[in-house]
Amino acid sequence: EGTELRPTFAIPHGNDHVAATSLGASEQTPASRAGEPYQMLVWELPLGLPLDTAESETTQWHYPPSAKFERLLRETRVPMGLLSNGETLRLLACPPGQATGWISFHVAYMASPSGRDMLSALRELLHADRVLGAMPDTPTTLQLLELSRERQADVTNRLGEQALEALQILLEGFEAAGFRDGDQVLREAMRQAGNHVYEGLLTVVLRLIFALYAEDRGLLPVEHPIYANHLSVGGLHDALVTDADVYGDTMDQRFGAWPRLLMLFRALYFGVEPRGVEPASTLSMPPHRGKLFDPERYSFLEGWMPGGAAPTSPEDRAETRVPSISDGVILRVLRRLLVLDGQRLSYS
Repeated sequence: EGTELRPTFAIPHGNDHVAATSLGASEQTPASRAGEPYQMLVWELPLGLPLDTAESETTQWHYPPSAKFERLLRETRVPMGLLSNGETLRLLACPPGQATGWISFHVAYMASPSGRDMLSALRELLHADRVLGAMPDTPTTLQLLELSRERQADVTNRLGEQALEALQILLEGFEAAGFRDGDQVLREAMRQAGNHVYEGLLTVVLRLIFALYAEDRGLLPVEHPIYANHLSVGGLHDALVTDADVYGDTMDQRFGAWPRLLMLFRALYFGVEPRGVEPASTLSMPPHRGKLFDPERYSFLEGWMPGGAAPTSPEDRAETRVPSISDGVILRVLRRLLVLDGQRLSYS
């Protein structure tokens, strides 16, 4: 309380900007009135100060600089912000009443030969003429961000449609597994109250989306070799794409992907404790618990009857027959969640 947030400098709107505000006179604040002439705030931090780690160097408020800057943009209702610590440039899009989005440009990478394309993109995005609208018939930076937000909404709608397709593919995969394994477990699941099987399969799709989001945001240990090679959903998709190139039409006769996903689901629910000092045994994940990953809610996903406790001992797990969902099914499901118009999606 009482902390003052002040940008290093501010960039005004272009000459063709038409001022508009959704705030009534009674809703405006000194901060919103001060920010009305500006389209972008810029905040230069001390060299090397982490953007996402709580600190008290810039202000007495012990909070990450990125969160402080977002708060400043929200209070002033300025739609764009540029944050820099000399090592990273972060462009924030913070339209009033909408979620914040951002993209980071790493200076060291842009200074390398492989970073030339990113450097060119940064120049195109933040060139003075583009920001200020000095190039006729060319979208300004603010207009580009608004178009990107509209495109993001379109992607979200289409991804929702593909998620429903993934759900149908998964249902067909479980039906095929029932023919191979015997359908006793699946039939027992169908006897449960409500749409038990449908809800269980929908839970699988939501688990995958959760994991993909957490991996893309760095909330899961994606750089650890054990996680990357044996648990990662994104890594599994890449491995299945490689397998499909090699094994072609036999992907529906391969069955390693589904058990791997079950390992991930259990790791997220129960957590993983390190068991040694070697890199291969140092993976650590906290238990998340919660309903989404609870193995007892939809036991048919793992091949055991409802009631009782989830099999955790090696003996009980050995007696459980995991549904033989083919690698081809999992690949088709992950394609619906990760690829749109031939392009890989980022959940970050």
